[in-house]
Amino acid sequence: FCVPDFMHICDLGILQYMAGNICWELFVHLKGTFARHVKAVGLILNMTKLAAKGLGVEQPFASLTLGMIRPNAKSKPKMKLKAAEGRRFVPVLRVMLLKFFPLDDPHAQLRLQCLEAMYNVYKEMDNWINGGVSAFRLGVFARKHLMLYHELSAQSTDERLWHMYPKHHVFVHVCEGCSVNPRIQWNYGGEHEIGEAACMARTANPCSIETALMRRYRATF
Repeated sequence: FCVPDFMHICDLGILQYMAGNICWELFVHLKGTFARHVKAVGLILNMTKLAAKGLGVEQPFASLTLGMIRPNAKSKPKMKLKAAEGRRFVPVLRVMLLKFFPLDDPHAQLRLQCLEAMYNVYKEMDNWINGGVSAFRLGVFARKHLMLYHELSAQSTDERLWHMYPKHHVFVHVCEGCSVNPRIQWNYGGEHEIGEAACMARTANPCSIETALMRRYRATF
C-alpha cells in the first residue's frame, strides 16, 4: 500500500520552512544582513547551545551558516537540517523564543504559537496513547499549526516569507487521517536512532568512537 511519508512531508518539509522563517526573523532582529552576518549567526548558534543545555539535550547541530537559513535575498527561508536535526531543533527553538527574544508584539506571539503547535505534534507522537485519543489530538495540533502559519503568511508584506507550500496541505491530511502513529509508517524506520547516534558521536574521541558511542547510547536509552 502507499501512504504519504510524514518524515519527508514534515521533518524535511514544512518544519524546515517554519524554522527557516523563524531563524531569519531572529537574524534580522539581531541586526544581521547578507553583507554583515557573522555576528548575528554566531549569536543564534550560541543561543541554540544554551537552550539545548538548559533542556539537558544534545545541541541539534554543531555549526550554523547564513546559507543554512537563507542562501540569498531572492530565495525563501528554509532551514537546511537533516530530519533528526530538525526534530531536535523544535523544542530548542521554542526555548530560544521564550528566553532570548521579546514577546511583546502580536507577531512574536503568533510566531511562538505556530511553533508550539508543531512542538505539540511531535510531543503527541512521542507519547502516543492509541489510535483514537492521540490520532484526534494530532489532527487538532496539525490544523492549528497550519492555521497559524497561514495567518503569518497572510500578514507578511514579503511574499518570500512564510510562503505556503503543497506539503502544508498534505501534512494536515496525514495527521487528521492517521489511525496509527505516523512514526511507524515513515521511510527509514531507523532514521531517528541514526540521528541520535550521530549527535552522540559528534563529541566522542575518534580513536574510541565505537566504545564511547555504545556507552552513551546505553546510558541514554
